[in-house]
Amino acid sequence: MGSEALQANNDTFHFTNCSPQHADFNQSSETWLGIENHLLGMATGQRQQLTVFTGPVMTDEDPLYRGVRLPRHFWKIAAYLGGDDSLTVSAYLLGQEGLLDGLERFNPGTWQVPVAEIIERTGLDFSPLLAAAVALDRGPGLEAAGQGGRRRLDSVNDIVAI
Repeated sequence: MGSEALQANNDTFHFTNCSPQHADFNQSSETWLGIENHLLGMATGQRQQLTVFTGPVMTDEDPLYRGVRLPRHFWKIAAYLGGDDSLTVSAYLLGQEGLLDGLERFNPGTWQVPVAEIIERTGLDFSPLLAAAVALDRGPGLEAAGQGGRRRLDSVNDIVAI
């Protein structure tokens, strides 16, 4: 890992750059950590620089804990240049609601979703990435999976290739 990538990775651990995640959600090989490792492995294998945007989906319905809203869902958008220098993009929506509600059985509710859904849920402007995803048929291409363009992920093997 280059020094710039190492610094970027270290910057993700600053207190001002964090959002409450349940430990079982954050470290699960089937959810947050699993998708991160899968994307990193894919990029490393293809010797590509991977950029990952990530954050919480905040709503007024998120549960309160000691006066702080705990997000039920988080999103990721991964982007890198493909072999032909075209921008490749995929988006993910991950839920931790089962853990926050105190349920004993955890169903992570992990989905690969169109970039447009992340934009709609967060209000963030990822229009350049949306344009790339549509050009690659990653947004509308997910429509074939049903569920309004979402694809349920039971493991990282279910990810539609980016």
